[in-house]
Amino acid sequence: MKPQNWINKTVVLLFVCPISIRTVGSGFELQLPQDWIKKYGPAIRVGLTMLKLGAGVGRLVGLPIPNLADIMDTAFDSIKEQTDYIESLATDLSDQLEASGLGCVNSYVSKKLEGVKDEYTDTQVSSDLSCIRKAGEEVKRSYGEVLTLLNKADPPNKPWKEKIEDKERCGLVKAVAPTGECEWVHPEQKANFETGCSKLGKSASERPDSDASMKVSLRTIFQQHADKGTDVDDLSASAIRNQLEQHLSLQKGDLTSRKSCIDMFIAEVKKEMNL
Repeated sequence: MKPQNWINKTVVLLFVCPISIRTVGSGFELQLPQDWIKKYGPAIRVGLTMLKLGAGVGRLVGLPIPNLADIMDTAFDSIKEQTDYIESLATDLSDQLEASGLGCVNSYVSKKLEGVKDEYTDTQVSSDLSCIRKAGEEVKRSYGEVLTLLNKADPPNKPWKEKIEDKERCGLVKAVAPTGECEWVHPEQKANFETGCSKLGKSASERPDSDASMKVSLRTIFQQHADKGTDVDDLSASAIRNQLEQHLSLQKGDLTSRKSCIDMFIAEVKKEMNL
């Protein structure tokens, strides 16, 4: 169904974990009013873009994409179908925003989320910045409207702050990273986020400095030294960490905070390889 036909339709507001890009909970049923495009359009446009990015790398799980079971001949086809479907929704919604005088939101999403870069003349810069500021304000306002709509969802006697704590309907839990950064994530990602092992849009197992990745890299590094006839025991722990950072394409010092963990991995891998 195209966005222009969403007026007065009952929809389900689902929450997506920003790390695993998976939907959680059963969601909240809401009815879109006639002026939904101006109220919620900017927020939906941002949400669709994030989902499109998630689908593009094959990590969009749990969304009710039409006829998905019928087109899953291969994993590639599944990813392509999801991406194409969301792209078509985003395009239709973009047209609706343009028609409603909110075209600046499309530019905002392209530059801020999709990484689209333009070549500017000096006279274009100030007008573009003005547009981006306006769009940012519209997106913020739109998310406020979503919260207002959520307040009206069943049960109407509970404020949205209490509703999002409903584990069955919202499903996300609050997590605070070592840096103080706060996010609402899938329960399975809470511990990873709070220990710094997961970042937004990337689960712990997908990070270059995941436990599994580091062990694989350590095996490779030790094997290279063995092939050269170098005794691994002659290498200091700090030297091994430096080589590990280089092998994982990390910045120097990125693994300093995980020193004790890496020392344990070094011992494990040495034992596995009889070094």
